[in-house]
Amino acid sequence: MTVLTKKLKEIAINLSILLVVIFLFFFIFEMLLRNAVINPQLLAQPNIHTQLNTSEYAITITTNSIGARDSEHSFAKEKNTYRIVVIGDSFVLGLGINAEDGFQKKLEQKLDEALKTKLLQQLSEKSIAKIEVISLGNTGYGPTQYKQLLKTYGLKYDPDLIIVSYFVGNDIVDVRNPYLQENKINRFFKDLVKRIYVFNYLSLHLSRLGQSNALDNSPITKFPIDVANLYPIATKEGISKDELQKRIDAMDPILLEEVNKGSINVHELKNALIHPQITHDVLFLDNEKIQQSWKETQSNLIAMNAIAKNNNILIVFMLMPPSIQIAEKYHQYSKKVGYEISDEMLATTMPQDFFKEFAEKNNLFVIDLLPLLRENKEELYYLKDGHFTPLGHEIAADYLFINLEEKGLLS
Repeated sequence: MTVLTKKLKEIAINLSILLVVIFLFFFIFEMLLRNAVINPQLLAQPNIHTQLNTSEYAITITTNSIGARDSEHSFAKEKNTYRIVVIGDSFVLGLGINAEDGFQKKLEQKLDEALKTKLLQQLSEKSIAKIEVISLGNTGYGPTQYKQLLKTYGLKYDPDLIIVSYFVGNDIVDVRNPYLQENKINRFFKDLVKRIYVFNYLSLHLSRLGQSNALDNSPITKFPIDVANLYPIATKEGISKDELQKRIDAMDPILLEEVNKGSINVHELKNALIHPQITHDVLFLDNEKIQQSWKETQSNLIAMNAIAKNNNILIVFMLMPPSIQIAEKYHQYSKKVGYEISDEMLATTMPQDFFKEFAEKNNLFVIDLLPLLRENKEELYYLKDGHFTPLGHEIAADYLFINLEEKGLLS
């Protein structure tokens, strides 16, 4: 054996040892993160205190040690405590309201008061002395992330009841973007990376170098609506620069000015520019791509139901309608922003009907907010932002309370 051959063999052995050590290091790190229940990209940045100001509201956002907009809760449940975990997107996070005005806290107050006055027999008979509602929500989330939140955090809190807030307005496309022109191999590797805690941990901390006190994925941010910012997103959906510029030029200049100042929800304009057909698609589910997104959504919902059932926990899906299904003023504003809008959208119940038909076949409990919200003529949603006002949260809490009690879901 020549000297060169020996050297090459030594290098190969040393390189192999190094690769094994690196693999073991990342494997052990991954296990430690999982055992410590740390998936740093599941919720917002932990322990922040920041302000969100728009033309419609000014709120304070504070998160706890896991990044949830809630007070601290120990995973261990106190004796004689009935615990509810609420999972969802920015409606659960509470964009537009202060934390105490969220439907979760309102529900907790209503249940606690009913328990103290002995009106809540279902729980009084079980010697329950305390009600605890825990909030797990983040902006831009859908059923895939809801399932991850349930497995990673939800079960750790030992809940008696899980409420999943399903937003009819976009949860189906949050599971799978039907407009994305992406091959299956790229999608597979992206999904794989999202499931690896180490990659999430490193990418999150690298992205936050030099940043502080920020809210992840906030839709209220200074993001200029121009070709330079939007084209990297638009090109993935097959939209040319010329077509994108044409759409921007056609937009209301006052709206553009507001979003560029960071005073209204930037995602509303981004969605209208890049896929204006999204509102029609999520409400009518009448094309092949959106139906594929619905199939993947169903898989996640069935998986969540199975996880809850295997742990002897009741799970309830609350259907949160978009504002465009509620009143004419929201309908008109969406048209002004640039969405493809039809008169049928204001009266349709199709996405709720699809969901309830699916739920009946698969034994899922559903609470549909649409009928009650349509009856109310008050300001339930912020016109430009699209999230609930404090009154919207109050009504949602009332309806939840009534349904949970009347249907015996608390027992």
